[in-house]
Amino acid sequence: MSYTDAFKAQMVKRMVGPGAVSAAALARQEGVSQPTLSQWLREANKLAAMTPRPRRSPSAPRSGRPRRR
Repeated sequence: MSYTDAFKAQMVKRMVGPGAVSAAALARQEGVSQPTLSQWLREANKLAAMTPRPRRSPSAPRSGRPRRR
């Protein structure tokens, strides 16, 4: 079966971050095979690893905590 890129992105989004759903659980909910969902997640992770991240400005703190002086 063929899925749109938008659908794949939506499924990947549900498998990452806070409140993430496992590929197995999502497969049961959506009727997409678990190996297919896992493959989409691996592909998304590989793409994210290859995408340059924006640089932070030198004055921006690295964590959410204020700097101590």
